[in-house]
Amino acid sequence: MDLDTPENRKILIVDRHFSELAYDASFSIQSPCTEEYNCIAWAMGFNDRWVDCRDEDYIHKKWWPQDITKDREPVSLVKAFESLGFETCRNGKCESGYDKVALYCTPDQNDHLVWTHAARILKDNLYHSKIGGLFDIYHSAGDVFEKTEYGKVYQFMRRNVENRVITERIMRIPVISPNDEDKERIARLILSFYN
Repeated sequence: MDLDTPENRKILIVDRHFSELAYDASFSIQSPCTEEYNCIAWAMGFNDRWVDCRDEDYIHKKWWPQDITKDREPVSLVKAFESLGFETCRNGKCESGYDKVALYCTPDQNDHLVWTHAARILKDNLYHSKIGGLFDIYHSAGDVFEKTEYGKVYQFMRRNVENRVITERIMRIPVISPNDEDKERIARLILSFYN
């Protein structure tokens, strides 16, 4: 089934305001929409959990590395990746034997930088991103998101491919799903905005 359709592209380019993707020769949609994982999880190597530090999200099977500060400071996301065997590096150029990722940030309403997004680097100038609960996409290097809610790349990181086992071990530990009471409470809260 072809997911890279004009309708699906419109969801990202127009509805999500990622207008630069319209001019990106590398842009293509690679997977169906799923709420199972997000961009941070995808960049870390997970496809079974939503990786986020915010406690107010009761919808997703959420996970955050133990002993890493739960905030949106860019350094906290770096530390979260370090807990999985990643290390900071100078650039996004591919290196044999390493997985590479790009971490993004943007100013919040108080002009304070917060982390927003992460992407896998597949090869020089080709990234693989998960867009929230939507699609996985291929796109060119980081600047396609610069004028969006994702902002720009603030850090590149790499991990020796042998250290993928860290992520694989964590995937064996089940993630606790939100309970029905939490789901019902958040659904009522969402509905209250429309009444």
